[in-house]
Amino acid sequence: MKTFIIASLILSSSGTFAYEEILGVMSDKDGVTFQVTSSGCTSKEHFRTTFLDTIPMGLILTREVPDPCDAHVPYGTTVKFSYEELDLEAGAEFVIKNPISIFQVHTTEKVKK
Repeated sequence: MKTFIIASLILSSSGTFAYEEILGVMSDKDGVTFQVTSSGCTSKEHFRTTFLDTIPMGLILTREVPDPCDAHVPYGTTVKFSYEELDLEAGAEFVIKNPISIFQVHTTEKVKK
């Protein structure tokens, strides 16, 4: 039930589900970096962040603009948000609520033994 309530809060203005599956996430002294899927035209401006009023705060990344390109970018790209952009103090406690993608990279290159 809790998952449904959270999911219902993350609808875009068009009414479609916009919870971004991320490939990875990292925080450091400067902010939070998300690794996201990309087809070559993804930029930070395509995303927005939202906080859930939970303890600790839940941070959600949503993609507002789809990536229209068709390049092969197997590891996606990164988008970084400073703590100032997130309106957070460095060291503030929060939890990333986005699911981690099970995206797999396939290659035709032979692995050297």
